[in-house]
Amino acid sequence: MITATLILFLSFLSSTAIVPAPDQCWTDRIFAHSDYGYFWNCEVTKKCVNETFLLSAATAECGQPPQKHTFRESCGLRHYFAIDYTCCAPYKYHEHCLDAPLWQKSQTDTLLTTLKMRARITKEAQEAKKTGNNATAGMKQAVFLASTYVHRSTDNAACTNKEVRGWNVFSSYVSRHRTYFDIRRLTRTSVISARLSLEYVMLWFTESEYKCTQNMTRYLETVNPIAIARNLPKGCYFFPELEEPAKAFALELHRNTSHGFDPPEEDFWKSENATEKYCEWLLEKVTDPEWLEEEGRQDYGYVTVSWILLLLFSIGSIFMGAAFGFTLGRRSNQEDSGVEKKGSPLVHHIYNEQDSSVSMSGQLVM
Repeated sequence: MITATLILFLSFLSSTAIVPAPDQCWTDRIFAHSDYGYFWNCEVTKKCVNETFLLSAATAECGQPPQKHTFRESCGLRHYFAIDYTCCAPYKYHEHCLDAPLWQKSQTDTLLTTLKMRARITKEAQEAKKTGNNATAGMKQAVFLASTYVHRSTDNAACTNKEVRGWNVFSSYVSRHRTYFDIRRLTRTSVISARLSLEYVMLWFTESEYKCTQNMTRYLETVNPIAIARNLPKGCYFFPELEEPAKAFALELHRNTSHGFDPPEEDFWKSENATEKYCEWLLEKVTDPEWLEEEGRQDYGYVTVSWILLLLFSIGSIFMGAAFGFTLGRRSNQEDSGVEKKGSPLVHHIYNEQDSSVSMSGQLVM
């Protein structure tokens, strides 16, 4: 019994250990496919090709002629659908070659600061609306500030193959290793995008009246790592063995980038109705007064700056209107008296400065 379990466990490890260790030969599989249709939507089919085509494709992927190879799925004299090969050239699809955003703990801290600030502003705006003070409520909502804090990875000197950067839609064949590389790259991008989207969660909850509605669940479905893995292209039907590794990679990456801001259960996302449960957990979190008050109100520096900008904008508008009215009134008096005089240079100077400052304030508030 123990031996059988050990064999099963080792078999699982061998099937999931897709990326080889450094300085080791590695195996790959290539399928030829129709060069029409859209690969992303799996509008492609396997294609019967000759040996030369498949061997050339394997050589291109390996970087040198394969050490050994085996053709698969014969479809005619010296014609096949696929090739398995062993490559002993340096592996080019390592993690450090992924050109995708990185996510650090400092970014989670910034996200939480932004989230708490917006939760407090939303609460204060709702309280203002209840008292009929719609102007104050509107001004508080205007304080919502955009935040960009994603750092992108820089070129790694150890990653010499620049062709692996960016999505590669193969024109005539698909490689398992390249497909798994694209899965990891797109998963990283999707997980980080999901992290960023949480800064708008208070707007979503406001729209849903602080309920986990169907629309709210649809928003949060983009945060679910299982859903992310499910919705990404995985080589279509060519490599079904990548399904589980893709899911495991998404879960691990999601867990490693949470930095404490996620449900604590390790298998939370594997449970039934995980997205709905996540909505309930998140709603409880952002409405918890103790959580909102953690680490003080240091983020209100942003709010103060925004209120100052709004105040300057209001004062500038009033001052501009007064100056404009004064100028028109003076011109009217001059025309009535028939006296041809130019307006005061001081008044024009004030008007022009205020016009400029209001435009600048408008850009900042927007």
